[in-house]
Amino acid sequence: MYTLGGRLLRTVLAVALGVLIARVLGPYQRGLYALPTAVYTGLVTAVFSGISLAVSYFMLTAGAGREILRPALIAAALFTVAGAVPVAAAAQLGHNAWAVIPSVLVLPWSAVGMVLLGYAVGSKQIRWQTTYALVSTAALLLGIGVAFVVLPHTARVAVSAFLAVNALLAAASLWIVFRDAVPRTGNPVSLRAFLVYALRVGFVSLVTLLNYRADLYVVAILTTTALLGQYAVAISAAEGLLVVTQVASIVTSPHVGSMDKKGAAELTAQCVRATLLISAPICAVFFFAAPLVVRVLYGAAYLPLVPSLRVLLVAVLVLSLGSPISNFFTLNRGKPEVALASALAAACVCLAISWVLVPRIGTIGAAMATALAYLLGEGMRMGFFMAATGMRIGAILVPTRGDVEAYALLIRSAARDASRRALRRSNTRSA
Repeated sequence: MYTLGGRLLRTVLAVALGVLIARVLGPYQRGLYALPTAVYTGLVTAVFSGISLAVSYFMLTAGAGREILRPALIAAALFTVAGAVPVAAAAQLGHNAWAVIPSVLVLPWSAVGMVLLGYAVGSKQIRWQTTYALVSTAALLLGIGVAFVVLPHTARVAVSAFLAVNALLAAASLWIVFRDAVPRTGNPVSLRAFLVYALRVGFVSLVTLLNYRADLYVVAILTTTALLGQYAVAISAAEGLLVVTQVASIVTSPHVGSMDKKGAAELTAQCVRATLLISAPICAVFFFAAPLVVRVLYGAAYLPLVPSLRVLLVAVLVLSLGSPISNFFTLNRGKPEVALASALAAACVCLAISWVLVPRIGTIGAAMATALAYLLGEGMRMGFFMAATGMRIGAILVPTRGDVEAYALLIRSAARDASRRALRRSNTRSA
């Protein structure tokens, strides 16, 4: 419930941040803002997620404690230095030399954040992930909002505020992790083993993000900056729903990583069912309300993105089912290549279809390519899971009576606890 409540609040803040940037900057400047914060850096920072998963994996399966910090931080430094080259080259080839420095500066702060996120799972303090997501989004909203009040309304001002906030978050993350890790002794992890696993998982994340973002890159290459700004808003609006739909996957990831195969498989299936139960009604509501939501939040200038947004909502519904299965193979079985195979196939499909459709029908072609790619990728992932566990598709996708009863009990328990806390506070004030 903490994770659900926190991520719901984070979704509200993320929407507010997206609305602020979209309305203040407009489509063209919004497109410029996306270049150093997402387009040029996205593929490289995707590899950095390998650091996070490697920290979690070795803490959960190899009993690593504070000893994990040395290889994790060395890996973060190495990944940052190596990633600066392609990021700078991408900005130069895109004829945006101004974006080279801010794009490179995104990298170290992202790498440090990954250490904290991996440590949260590895130490089974899963609330940290929710708190980090909430605090970081709130800080970005405050930082960029203040920058717009006192400085010109330009993409470069927004990017500068983005970098300053992320630098502060990285410093705070290091302090929190070191303070908590001091008493945690455990088994040492060699830098070589850490790097090999981080690179394996990072490559999977790279291909996965290419699957997620291939459409955005094709739009950036084949269309105008204004269309890029509109499509970036559509993507952020649709994928913002993943903040809520990934709750089950996040809170169970430490348990999936440490359970036996049968127990992990059953918990994974339960997570998929819970995710579908949450995501389907949410996506349906926003599908029908998309024109009103876009007009009210982003303004009439963004109404052309509504058809693309509706297609992306269907894609997000499909995509939301894959995270629990990826956790099973990556954290429990130590086989990130399973997720790699499905993501690679989907990325190739997304690139090919986007390249054909975007010049002909614009951003809705990119959204259609994404939806078809997600269907293929998640279908493959589901097939791998069924083959590895022997479970039938109905047991994975169809919510059971026990699921509904468990959710009802969870809600009643949370409401009862909240009522008791409110009563205690009231009694304290009266006393």
